[in-house]
Amino acid sequence: MRRLHSHCSLILILLLISCNTKKDVALSSHEDVYAAGHENFKATIWKNDSAILLANSTGSFSFINDIVIINDNIYACGYGTAKDEKTYIAKYWKDGIETNLTDGKSNAYATGIVLDGNDVYVAGVETVPIGNENYRNVAKYWKNGVAVLLSDNTVSAQTGDILLNNNDVYVSGVIVKDDEKANLKDTVYPCYWKNGNLISLTGTNFSNTSFSTTSKLYQAKNEIYAMWTVVDDNLNCKTSYSKNFGNPVVVQSEQVFTYGRAFTVSDNGDLFIASKTSDLTHNRETLQYWKNGNYFPILDDKIVSDASSITVSGNDVYIGGQYGYKPCYWKNGTLIVLGSDKNIQSSLTVGNVQKVVVVKK
Repeated sequence: MRRLHSHCSLILILLLISCNTKKDVALSSHEDVYAAGHENFKATIWKNDSAILLANSTGSFSFINDIVIINDNIYACGYGTAKDEKTYIAKYWKDGIETNLTDGKSNAYATGIVLDGNDVYVAGVETVPIGNENYRNVAKYWKNGVAVLLSDNTVSAQTGDILLNNNDVYVSGVIVKDDEKANLKDTVYPCYWKNGNLISLTGTNFSNTSFSTTSKLYQAKNEIYAMWTVVDDNLNCKTSYSKNFGNPVVVQSEQVFTYGRAFTVSDNGDLFIASKTSDLTHNRETLQYWKNGNYFPILDDKIVSDASSITVSGNDVYIGGQYGYKPCYWKNGTLIVLGSDKNIQSSLTVGNVQKVVVVKK
Protein backbone atom coordinates (compact mmCIF):
# COMPACT_ATOMS: atom_id res chain seq x y z
CA MET A 1 0.00 0.00 0.00
CA ARG A 2 1.16 3.50 -0.70
CA ARG A 3 2.38 5.40 2.35
CA LEU A 4 -0.05 8.11 3.38
CA HIS A 5 1.76 11.44 3.67
CA SER A 6 0.94 14.34 5.95
CA HIS A 7 -0.23 16.55 3.13
CA CYS A 8 -3.05 16.15 0.60
CA SER A 9 -2.07 13.80 -2.25
CA LEU A 10 -3.43 16.26 -4.81
CA ILE A 11 -0.26 18.39 -4.56
CA LEU A 12 0.63 19.72 -8.00
CA ILE A 13 4.12 20.74 -9.13
CA LEU A 14 3.76 23.82 -11.30
CA LEU A 15 6.35 25.98 -13.03
CA LEU A 16 7.56 29.11 -11.27
CA ILE A 17 7.32 31.72 -14.02
CA SER A 18 6.23 35.10 -12.71
CA CYS A 19 6.70 37.48 -9.81
CA ASN A 20 4.47 39.55 -7.55
CA THR A 21 5.85 42.13 -5.14
CA LYS A 22 4.89 42.53 -1.51
CA LYS A 23 2.71 45.48 -0.65
CA ASP A 24 3.45 47.47 2.48
CA VAL A 25 1.25 46.39 5.38
CA ALA A 26 1.54 48.21 8.68
CA LEU A 27 1.97 45.95 11.69
CA SER A 28 -0.52 46.64 14.43
CA SER A 29 0.81 47.89 17.75
CA HIS A 30 -2.13 46.17 19.47
CA GLU A 31 -1.40 42.59 18.41
CA ASP A 32 1.37 40.13 17.60
CA VAL A 33 1.18 37.98 14.48
CA TYR A 34 2.83 34.56 14.71
CA ALA A 35 3.37 32.45 11.58
CA ALA A 36 4.77 28.92 11.93
CA GLY A 37 6.18 26.55 9.33
CA HIS A 38 9.63 26.14 7.87
CA GLU A 39 12.29 28.01 5.94
CA ASN A 40 14.78 25.90 4.00
CA PHE A 41 13.45 22.83 5.83
CA LYS A 42 14.18 24.28 9.27
CA ALA A 43 11.30 24.69 11.75
CA THR A 44 10.68 28.42 12.01
CA ILE A 45 8.27 30.76 13.78
CA TRP A 46 7.94 34.35 12.60
CA LYS A 47 6.76 36.86 15.20
CA ASN A 48 5.74 40.08 13.48
CA ASP A 49 7.85 38.97 10.49
CA SER A 50 11.00 38.33 12.58
CA ALA A 51 12.22 34.72 12.43
CA ILE A 52 12.70 32.42 15.43
CA LEU A 53 14.55 29.23 14.44
CA LEU A 54 13.63 26.14 16.48
CA ALA A 55 16.23 23.55 17.43
CA ASN A 56 16.29 20.03 16.00
CA SER A 57 19.02 18.21 17.90
CA THR A 58 18.42 14.90 16.13
CA GLY A 59 18.94 15.80 12.48
CA SER A 60 19.16 18.35 9.68
CA PHE A 61 15.52 18.99 8.74
CA SER A 62 12.48 19.99 10.78
CA PHE A 63 8.94 21.24 10.13
CA ILE A 64 6.10 22.78 12.15
CA ASN A 65 2.47 21.76 11.63
CA ASP A 66 0.71 23.58 14.49
CA ILE A 67 1.28 26.27 17.10
CA VAL A 68 -0.55 27.63 20.17
CA ILE A 69 0.32 30.61 22.37
CA ILE A 70 -0.50 30.27 26.09
CA ASN A 71 0.47 33.01 28.58
CA ASP A 72 3.31 34.20 26.32
CA ASN A 73 4.62 30.62 26.02
CA ILE A 74 4.94 29.36 22.44
CA TYR A 75 4.08 25.71 21.87
CA ALA A 76 4.63 24.16 18.44
CA CYS A 77 4.50 20.62 17.10
CA GLY A 78 5.82 18.93 14.00
CA TYR A 79 8.64 16.60 13.10
CA GLY A 80 12.36 16.46 12.37
CA THR A 81 14.83 14.05 10.89
CA ALA A 82 16.59 11.48 13.06
CA LYS A 83 20.37 11.38 13.42
CA ASP A 84 20.72 8.96 10.50
CA GLU A 85 18.52 11.27 8.36
CA LYS A 86 16.48 8.22 7.31
CA THR A 87 13.33 8.74 9.40
CA TYR A 88 11.30 11.54 10.94
CA ILE A 89 10.73 11.97 14.69
CA ALA A 90 7.47 13.44 16.00
CA LYS A 91 8.17 16.26 18.44
CA TYR A 92 6.93 19.44 20.04
CA TRP A 93 8.64 22.58 21.26
CA LYS A 94 7.95 24.86 24.22
CA ASP A 95 9.64 28.23 23.80
CA GLY A 96 12.15 26.61 21.46
CA ILE A 97 13.01 23.66 23.70
CA GLU A 98 12.20 20.39 21.91
CA THR A 99 10.65 17.21 23.27
CA ASN A 100 10.88 14.08 21.12
CA LEU A 101 7.76 11.94 21.12
CA THR A 102 9.15 8.97 19.18
CA ASP A 103 12.51 7.19 19.00
CA GLY A 104 13.24 7.52 15.29
CA LYS A 105 13.01 3.79 14.49
CA SER A 106 10.14 4.58 12.10
CA ASN A 107 8.63 7.70 10.57
CA ALA A 108 6.39 9.77 12.83
CA TYR A 109 4.72 13.17 12.48
CA ALA A 110 2.98 15.46 14.97
CA THR A 111 0.05 17.33 13.42
CA GLY A 112 -1.82 19.16 16.18
CA ILE A 113 -1.24 20.44 19.71
CA VAL A 114 -3.48 21.65 22.55
CA LEU A 115 -2.97 22.36 26.26
CA ASP A 116 -5.06 21.73 29.34
CA GLY A 117 -3.40 23.42 32.28
CA ASN A 118 0.07 21.90 32.47
CA ASP A 119 -0.89 18.91 30.32
CA VAL A 120 0.30 18.90 26.71
CA TYR A 121 -1.68 16.89 24.14
CA VAL A 122 -0.20 16.24 20.69
CA ALA A 123 -1.87 14.38 17.82
CA GLY A 124 0.11 12.52 15.19
CA VAL A 125 0.92 9.30 13.38
CA GLU A 126 3.67 6.73 13.36
CA THR A 127 4.37 4.23 10.59
CA VAL A 128 4.39 0.49 11.31
CA PRO A 129 5.50 -2.35 8.98
CA ILE A 130 2.84 -4.75 7.68
CA GLY A 131 5.06 -7.06 5.63
CA ASN A 132 6.26 -7.09 2.03
CA GLU A 133 8.05 -3.79 2.64
CA ASN A 134 4.71 -2.02 3.07
CA TYR A 135 3.78 0.35 5.88
CA ARG A 136 0.71 1.86 7.45
CA ASN A 137 0.31 5.00 9.54
CA VAL A 138 -1.09 4.40 13.01
CA ALA A 139 -2.99 7.35 14.49
CA LYS A 140 -2.34 8.33 18.08
CA TYR A 141 -2.01 11.20 20.47
CA TRP A 142 0.45 11.82 23.24
CA LYS A 143 -0.47 13.21 26.66
CA ASN A 144 2.68 14.56 28.29
CA GLY A 145 4.70 12.26 26.05
CA VAL A 146 2.69 9.08 26.74
CA ALA A 147 1.12 7.62 23.58
CA VAL A 148 -2.59 6.73 23.32
CA LEU A 149 -3.43 4.64 20.25
CA LEU A 150 -6.35 5.67 18.05
CA SER A 151 -5.98 3.09 15.26
CA ASP A 152 -4.14 -0.15 14.56
CA ASN A 153 -2.32 -1.55 11.53
CA THR A 154 -5.48 -2.89 9.86
CA VAL A 155 -6.00 0.53 8.24
CA SER A 156 -3.73 3.47 7.52
CA ALA A 157 -4.66 6.76 9.11
CA GLN A 158 -3.71 10.41 9.17
CA THR A 159 -4.41 12.88 11.97
CA GLY A 160 -5.06 16.61 11.86
CA ASP A 161 -6.24 18.75 14.74
CA ILE A 162 -6.69 17.87 18.41
CA LEU A 163 -8.98 19.63 20.86
CA LEU A 164 -10.45 19.11 24.33
CA ASN A 165 -14.07 19.66 25.30
CA ASN A 166 -15.69 18.70 28.63
CA ASN A 167 -12.94 16.16 29.38
CA ASP A 168 -13.37 14.59 25.94
CA VAL A 169 -10.44 14.32 23.51
CA TYR A 170 -11.21 14.89 19.83
CA VAL A 171 -8.76 14.23 16.98
CA SER A 172 -9.57 14.86 13.32
CA GLY A 173 -8.20 12.87 10.42
CA VAL A 174 -8.78 10.34 7.66
CA ILE A 175 -8.54 6.59 7.36
CA VAL A 176 -7.51 4.60 4.30
CA LYS A 177 -9.35 1.37 3.54
CA ASP A 178 -7.80 -1.01 1.04
CA ASP A 179 -8.00 -4.62 -0.05
CA GLU A 180 -4.57 -5.71 -1.24
CA LYS A 181 -5.69 -9.28 -1.97
CA ALA A 182 -8.37 -8.02 -4.35
CA ASN A 183 -5.95 -5.42 -5.73
CA LEU A 184 -8.44 -2.64 -5.11
CA LYS A 185 -7.44 1.00 -4.97
CA ASP A 186 -7.19 2.80 -1.66
CA THR A 187 -10.22 4.74 -0.49
CA VAL A 188 -9.77 7.66 1.90
CA TYR A 189 -12.53 8.65 4.33
CA PRO A 190 -12.82 11.76 6.55
CA CYS A 191 -13.29 10.93 10.22
CA TYR A 192 -12.58 11.91 13.79
CA TRP A 193 -11.88 10.11 17.02
CA LYS A 194 -13.68 10.92 20.27
CA ASN A 195 -11.92 9.41 23.27
CA GLY A 196 -10.40 6.81 20.94
CA ASN A 197 -13.66 5.87 19.19
CA LEU A 198 -13.54 6.20 15.39
CA ILE A 199 -16.48 8.10 13.86
CA SER A 200 -17.09 8.74 10.14
CA LEU A 201 -18.00 12.19 8.86
CA THR A 202 -19.66 10.87 5.68
CA GLY A 203 -21.73 7.92 6.87
CA THR A 204 -21.72 5.12 9.40
CA ASN A 205 -20.27 2.63 6.90
CA PHE A 206 -17.46 4.89 5.72
CA SER A 207 -19.01 5.24 2.29
CA ASN A 208 -19.86 7.88 -0.33
CA THR A 209 -16.35 8.98 -1.23
CA SER A 210 -13.20 7.77 -2.99
CA PHE A 211 -10.78 10.33 -1.53
CA SER A 212 -10.85 12.94 1.19
CA THR A 213 -8.56 15.60 2.57
CA THR A 214 -7.72 15.32 6.25
CA SER A 215 -10.65 16.65 8.25
CA LYS A 216 -10.24 19.75 10.42
CA LEU A 217 -11.66 20.63 13.84
CA TYR A 218 -12.19 24.00 15.51
CA GLN A 219 -13.71 24.93 18.85
CA ALA A 220 -15.51 28.23 19.46
CA LYS A 221 -17.49 29.05 22.61
CA ASN A 222 -17.80 25.36 23.52
CA GLU A 223 -19.15 24.51 20.05
CA ILE A 224 -17.18 22.05 17.89
CA TYR A 225 -16.97 22.58 14.14
CA ALA A 226 -15.66 20.05 11.60
CA MET A 227 -14.67 20.65 7.97
CA TRP A 228 -13.66 18.23 5.22
CA THR A 229 -13.52 17.80 1.44
CA VAL A 230 -14.42 14.62 -0.44
CA VAL A 231 -13.37 13.89 -4.02
CA ASP A 232 -15.08 11.55 -6.48
CA ASP A 233 -13.53 9.54 -9.31
CA ASN A 234 -13.95 12.49 -11.70
CA LEU A 235 -11.94 14.74 -9.34
CA ASN A 236 -15.00 16.78 -8.41
CA CYS A 237 -14.68 18.12 -4.88
CA LYS A 238 -17.32 18.80 -2.24
CA THR A 239 -16.37 20.78 0.85
CA SER A 240 -18.68 20.51 3.86
CA TYR A 241 -18.76 21.50 7.50
CA SER A 242 -20.84 20.56 10.51
CA LYS A 243 -21.52 22.09 13.91
CA ASN A 244 -21.35 19.73 16.87
CA PHE A 245 -21.22 16.88 14.33
CA GLY A 246 -24.76 17.57 13.15
CA ASN A 247 -26.04 17.46 9.58
CA PRO A 248 -23.32 18.52 7.10
CA VAL A 249 -23.64 21.84 5.27
CA VAL A 250 -22.13 21.88 1.77
CA VAL A 251 -20.06 24.99 1.12
CA GLN A 252 -19.16 24.19 -2.48
CA SER A 253 -19.53 21.14 -4.71
CA GLU A 254 -18.72 19.70 -8.13
CA GLN A 255 -15.65 21.84 -8.73
CA VAL A 256 -12.60 20.07 -10.09
CA PHE A 257 -9.56 20.34 -7.81
CA THR A 258 -11.16 22.84 -5.42
CA TYR A 259 -10.85 21.72 -1.83
CA GLY A 260 -11.05 23.25 1.61
CA ARG A 261 -7.65 23.69 3.23
CA ALA A 262 -8.38 25.40 6.55
CA PHE A 263 -11.19 27.03 8.50
CA THR A 264 -11.96 29.10 11.55
CA VAL A 265 -14.90 30.66 13.39
CA SER A 266 -14.77 34.30 14.46
CA ASP A 267 -15.79 35.60 17.87
CA ASN A 268 -19.20 36.63 16.52
CA GLY A 269 -19.85 33.22 14.94
CA ASP A 270 -18.88 33.87 11.31
CA LEU A 271 -17.50 30.79 9.54
CA PHE A 272 -14.41 31.24 7.31
CA ILE A 273 -13.07 28.50 5.03
CA ALA A 274 -9.89 28.89 2.95
CA SER A 275 -9.65 26.80 -0.19
CA LYS A 276 -7.41 26.13 -3.17
CA THR A 277 -8.19 25.47 -6.83
CA SER A 278 -5.69 23.92 -9.24
CA ASP A 279 -6.63 24.59 -12.88
CA LEU A 280 -4.75 21.96 -14.87
CA THR A 281 -6.07 23.18 -18.21
CA HIS A 282 -4.76 26.73 -17.85
CA ASN A 283 -1.90 25.93 -15.45
CA ARG A 284 -3.18 28.31 -12.77
CA GLU A 285 -3.47 28.32 -8.99
CA THR A 286 -6.42 30.03 -7.29
CA LEU A 287 -6.80 30.76 -3.59
CA GLN A 288 -10.02 31.98 -2.04
CA TYR A 289 -12.07 31.92 1.13
CA TRP A 290 -15.74 31.77 2.02
CA LYS A 291 -17.32 33.80 4.80
CA ASN A 292 -20.68 32.31 5.75
CA GLY A 293 -20.90 30.89 2.24
CA ASN A 294 -19.91 34.12 0.45
CA TYR A 295 -16.93 33.90 -1.90
CA PHE A 296 -13.84 36.14 -1.63
CA PRO A 297 -10.91 35.69 -4.09
CA ILE A 298 -7.34 35.97 -2.80
CA LEU A 299 -5.09 34.88 -5.65
CA ASP A 300 -5.31 33.82 -9.31
CA ASP A 301 -1.85 33.20 -10.69
CA LYS A 302 0.48 30.77 -12.46
CA ILE A 303 2.79 30.66 -9.47
CA VAL A 304 2.52 27.62 -7.19
CA SER A 305 0.60 28.57 -4.05
CA ASP A 306 -1.25 27.09 -1.10
CA ALA A 307 -3.42 28.11 1.84
CA SER A 308 -2.75 26.07 4.98
CA SER A 309 -4.25 28.28 7.68
CA ILE A 310 -6.90 30.94 8.18
CA THR A 311 -7.54 33.07 11.26
CA VAL A 312 -9.57 36.18 11.98
CA SER A 313 -8.73 39.06 14.32
CA GLY A 314 -11.36 41.76 14.45
CA ASN A 315 -12.03 42.74 10.85
CA ASP A 316 -8.74 41.31 9.59
CA VAL A 317 -8.49 37.97 7.79
CA TYR A 318 -5.10 36.21 7.78
CA ILE A 319 -4.37 33.27 5.46
CA GLY A 320 -1.06 31.46 5.87
CA GLY A 321 0.56 29.32 3.23
CA GLN A 322 3.01 29.40 0.37
CA TYR A 323 3.54 31.55 -2.70
CA GLY A 324 6.26 30.80 -5.22
CA TYR A 325 7.66 28.22 -2.79
CA LYS A 326 8.12 31.06 -0.26
CA PRO A 327 6.60 31.11 3.25
CA CYS A 328 3.96 33.81 3.42
CA TYR A 329 0.59 34.95 4.62
CA TRP A 330 -2.09 37.23 3.25
CA LYS A 331 -3.67 39.93 5.41
CA ASN A 332 -6.99 41.02 3.94
CA GLY A 333 -5.77 39.81 0.56
CA THR A 334 -2.39 41.56 0.67
CA LEU A 335 0.63 39.25 0.32
CA ILE A 336 3.33 39.32 3.02
CA VAL A 337 6.36 37.21 2.09
CA LEU A 338 8.43 35.90 4.99
CA GLY A 339 11.96 34.57 5.20
CA SER A 340 15.43 35.87 4.49
CA ASP A 341 14.91 36.06 0.73
CA LYS A 342 11.62 37.61 -0.33
CA ASN A 343 12.30 37.56 -4.07
CA ILE A 344 9.65 35.24 -5.52
CA GLN A 345 11.82 34.37 -8.52
CA SER A 346 14.80 33.44 -6.36
CA SER A 347 15.43 29.86 -5.24
CA LEU A 348 17.79 30.79 -2.38
CA THR A 349 15.07 30.05 0.16
CA VAL A 350 11.92 27.93 0.16
CA GLY A 351 9.34 27.29 2.83
CA ASN A 352 5.73 27.53 3.89
CA VAL A 353 3.46 28.69 6.70
CA GLN A 354 1.27 26.00 8.26
CA LYS A 355 -0.40 28.11 10.95
CA VAL A 356 -1.04 31.78 11.72
CA VAL A 357 -1.99 32.90 15.24
CA VAL A 358 -2.84 36.48 16.21
CA VAL A 359 -2.48 37.47 19.88
CA LYS A 360 -3.85 40.69 21.32
CA LYS A 361 -1.37 42.67 23.39
